[in-house]
Amino acid sequence: MPISPNAVLAIYARITIDRFGRREGVEVQERYGRGYGADVFPDLPIEVFADNNITAADPNVERPEFERLRRWLKDGMIAQIWSIEQFRLVRQELEWFRFAVELDAAGITEIHTRREGIIRVDDDVASIRAVLGAGEVRRVKKRVNDRNLDNAMRGLPPGSVPFGYRHHRPPVGTRTYAIVPEQAEALQWAADMILNCGWSTERCAQELRSRGMHGPKRRKVIDPETKEPVIDLATGEPVTRPSKLTAQMLRNALISPSIAGLRVYRKEIVGKGNWEAILSEETRQRLCAHFNAPRDVLMPNGRMYPVAPMDRTGRTRRRYLLTGGMAVCGVCNARLVASLKQKKGKESIPYYSCHPKVGGRGCVGIDGTKLEEYVVEQMFEELAKPGRLDAFLRDDHADRRKELADELSTIENRRTELAQMWGARELGTEEWRIMKRGLDEDEVRLRSELAMTPPPPDGFDAAALKDPRAWGSMELLEQRAFLELFVKSVTVKRATPPYGRFEPERIAIEWI
Repeated sequence: MPISPNAVLAIYARITIDRFGRREGVEVQERYGRGYGADVFPDLPIEVFADNNITAADPNVERPEFERLRRWLKDGMIAQIWSIEQFRLVRQELEWFRFAVELDAAGITEIHTRREGIIRVDDDVASIRAVLGAGEVRRVKKRVNDRNLDNAMRGLPPGSVPFGYRHHRPPVGTRTYAIVPEQAEALQWAADMILNCGWSTERCAQELRSRGMHGPKRRKVIDPETKEPVIDLATGEPVTRPSKLTAQMLRNALISPSIAGLRVYRKEIVGKGNWEAILSEETRQRLCAHFNAPRDVLMPNGRMYPVAPMDRTGRTRRRYLLTGGMAVCGVCNARLVASLKQKKGKESIPYYSCHPKVGGRGCVGIDGTKLEEYVVEQMFEELAKPGRLDAFLRDDHADRRKELADELSTIENRRTELAQMWGARELGTEEWRIMKRGLDEDEVRLRSELAMTPPPPDGFDAAALKDPRAWGSMELLEQRAFLELFVKSVTVKRATPPYGRFEPERIAIEWI
């Protein structure tokens, strides 16, 4: 392809480290390139292509400025290319061969560098250098992966810092996480409100933000006009601000294995970390099961929202006590829905009906307020029966939950022993993997059983269960959770003449 008369000297810069271990930023590389251009190609205008903090070792990572350089080559807009070294342009051997073809098609026969002099594109040395560079990339990755695996098996924390912790290196010993007290208290409070009071993560996050709580990371302040980071004139560093604590951020923190003191490597729990847990593993598993199950949550606006496992967006819709399948039609067995209904000459009232939109046939309808009041009244009469409340408060699954927790602790201890044997070379890598696979399978089985084991009957005071006056102080979701402890279903039968009156005989309650 003919080179345009307006072609430029292309300077490609990407952050690097020189042979003395010093970092060379793109600004330094650009300065070197402009000096070289002024000496060797004084008549060529200069265009800079800079990919800052973007690796070339991973072929799946896109480098926007390198792609722009290739487009300019294709269009004949580049007369010469300068880079600090060949590896700044390409790092993979296959990528080099493709790029060499593009250079040849564009009429570029040489690449000018600071460290390696002039590299001829068709020279075998350039190809050999590309192969050697790619091999070094693979060896470095393997060394890094081996070191990361060893750190994980020893229970050392990774480089990232989860919410609730900070990096800590004691005077004696290895690095670890230290608990940030205010963040840990916030996580413990949020776990309690979600599991025992039915709060949504959004409501918890909103409450924590009102207390001045921020996210674990800081964000750069962006100038709204230039769209560039604001720079502190005194330090020369970008100005940052605390990040916003969002519902998704809070949810991720609550279900992270790190919060229970567990070490994760490549998305798998490999053992116990060397830091203190903020939540117990049992609580974390309950949170995971809670987030993955259909549920009703209390939103910041005070309304209820039904959440399905794959549906976590939309508006809050549920506003009634017995919807969601608890109240059913006594004729066709379809679940009843509730809405406001305008009575003749009267105000609108809540009204439960068997509606075709949920599979009903319009069989029954009933005053919602009177139905709910009757069910609540019957529930407290049921609780007043001798022995009924004691049976509820008895925890029949406490022993099994403890057994499961002990077995999980045994697995974690066994992992630690295997890691120590592997580190002492008493155990080969393949032997360790086989044993680890067996422990992983046992852990999955135990955690699944733990998630399915009913939690202890907490979240309600025994006195509140005996006192109907406590009902009025509860929020709607708390009332629903209270009711679901004892009521399996409420069946509404057809009305009988004279119509328009409330008939308790129509209502059949099935107790748990």
